[in-house]
Amino acid sequence: LRDMYKSSVLEVRTTWKEKKAMLKKDNGASGTGVLLYNDTEYGLVATNWHVVDPGENMTGDYKCGVRFVHDKDFADVEVVARAKNDVDLALLLVRLEGKWTPNQFPIRPLDSIKEGECCIAIGNALGEGLSITSGIISRFDKIKEETLIRTSTPVSPGNSGGPLILCRGGSLAGIVTLQSRITNVQNVNFATPAQYLLDKEIWDFQSGEDKAQQLLDKAIAQAKTK
Repeated sequence: LRDMYKSSVLEVRTTWKEKKAMLKKDNGASGTGVLLYNDTEYGLVATNWHVVDPGENMTGDYKCGVRFVHDKDFADVEVVARAKNDVDLALLLVRLEGKWTPNQFPIRPLDSIKEGECCIAIGNALGEGLSITSGIISRFDKIKEETLIRTSTPVSPGNSGGPLILCRGGSLAGIVTLQSRITNVQNVNFATPAQYLLDKEIWDFQSGEDKAQQLLDKAIAQAKTK
């Protein structure tokens, strides 16, 4: 599974300046992204909105970047879309040098994911590069109007935006989104169903709309053939 996804999982890093009290300081976040589709020039990357959202205190110098290999430089990306209705997803547009071949991984619909299925998470845990953990699908939780996948797969800060992959068939089940904040709770973590990525109605495109929509259309067509 790691080999299957190795050219589709990326480290994500955001940096910006923000104001707190009378001081201006640098801030940033690390996370993970999944390459949904690319052509010879651009790639469309999915991640969590909270990975790329600087919040209300940003004063400027915002940058978002991705990289495939931990010892390489980050390539600048543009945040092109945010999911509506508080769904914690975002789309990034990255300009690629040379030809990248995306892995042809299938996206599993939520209603065909079963409790107890084995799964793995690949993510940029602690901002230290990609690593792998394993667990099972624990159950499905309704939070507000959204269904989240609960998993026992251990995740850490930096895993957000990375793939939760079903061992059966290597299907993408979800995008790792959050951990339980309750003290002494172990392996209660949540992923946003990957099928939301393919719903064009949830996306609020902010910039780069034409190219991003073209790539999203191709990603949707590709997923429907699996």
